[in-house]
Parts: sequence; C-alpha cells; structure tokens
Amino acid sequence: MGERGGSLAGTLERAAAAHEGEVAGALAALVALVEPALILAMGGVVLILVAAILLPLFELNALVR
Repeated sequence: MGERGGSLAGTLERAAAAHEGEVAGALAALVALVEPALILAMGGVVLILVAAILLPLFELNALVR
C-alpha cells in the first residue's frame, strides 16, 4: 500500500511506532508482575538470614538454663 503511493517510508515508520507502543506496554505489564515477586523473594532471603542468626542463639540460651 505504501509502496504504490510512494510513501513506504512513512508507512513503515507508523507501523514501527505502533509496534514500539505495543512492546512498551507489554514490557510495563511484565515489570508490574515481576516486581512484587522479587520483593517477596528478597523478603524470604532476609527471613532465612535472620533465622540462621537467631535460632542458634536461642539454642545456646536454652543450653545455659
């Protein structure tokens, strides 16, 4: 269509802009889904680290009594 009318470059630019908008929207949706999962994963790592530090301390406290 653009080739016949002599406006192939303009047609391709519009198609590229539309595709770029679709990709940007899909990427934003992906980031919106992944971000909470990463926050939960980091919270789990922190929980494991705290438990690894505190549980031996509690066991030592129980041995002293």
